[in-house]
Amino acid sequence: MSGRSKEELGAYVDKLAREHQGDAFVSAVERFGREELDARERRRLYDVLMERAMRGRIRDAARERRHMGWTRRLLEGRLRRPPPGAASPSDGD
Repeated sequence: MSGRSKEELGAYVDKLAREHQGDAFVSAVERFGREELDARERRRLYDVLMERAMRGRIRDAARERRHMGWTRRLLEGRLRRPPPGAASPSDGD
């Protein structure tokens, strides 16, 4: 295997993330890939970035689901229990 490993690239991405925010981070990663990495290392860097993006999307989706879940509906009064003695939908005729 040539060049930097995914772990090394991940550590460097973490360093860049601590030093830069938003568009400055994107520019720093792009410059790093263009100026310091060969084609194989750029593919590894892409893999690292995509894995992190997916983790972020999954985390965001889980957070959104939690906020929009049944607890929130209950607290907002949008989740109602059937009155005592009411037939449940599975009781059918």
